[in-house]
Amino acid sequence: AGGRPPDEAVVGRHIGAVVDRWYREESPLLTAEREQQLRAGWEAALARLSLLASAAMPEGHLPLREAWELMLTCEERGELPADEFAADVGEFLGRAGAAAAPGAATLGLAQALAYLQEQA
Repeated sequence: AGGRPPDEAVVGRHIGAVVDRWYREESPLLTAEREQQLRAGWEAALARLSLLASAAMPEGHLPLREAWELMLTCEERGELPADEFAADVGEFLGRAGAAAAPGAATLGLAQALAYLQEQA
């Protein structure tokens, strides 16, 4: 008793580091199997959308909603709704220095893989 209260910022950083390490080592979002599934799903979605596409999208890109459905499991989508995913991806692309127009609503496979890798 009589001690100082813990520094919330220090505790928050420690918790974040522990959680990040756990996801990286014990439960990574991007496993080899998941990458293979994502690549196959991405190609299938591109083929399907190329038949329906009326608006020009950058080559190899999918609409964010489609990418969200392919990239995340049902459980993960429950934890990260599409609108929050779009905001996270926008921040990620900004940090990655990607040349995306403000409010861009598409994502390429390489960007999707990098995003999942960063989330680990």
